[in-house]
Amino acid sequence: MISSKPIVYSAAAAVSPASAAIECLLRDKRIAAEALLIERLQRGAAQGELAANTDPAVLGKFINTVMEGMSVQARDGATINELLSIAKMALDRWPAAI
Repeated sequence: MISSKPIVYSAAAAVSPASAAIECLLRDKRIAAEALLIERLQRGAAQGELAANTDPAVLGKFINTVMEGMSVQARDGATINELLSIAKMALDRWPAAI
């Protein structure tokens, strides 16, 4: 079961060679979190919660990419209104059939 608390691991996108182990650990956590999201979307697709033509892997990658990008924006000082605008834009382009 996916936690009700979202977890985003966006730190250490670019680190020194001395921190390679930390970079690897965080990359593995990002990959695992995305895999959990995709697994949930696959279950939803199997249960008819998503449109038949929805690719759960692509949808999961899209959602994860928006979340990670927003996380970087927040870390770099984006305001709550800027982040909400990004979320609104993503949702405005969301196909109704999904």
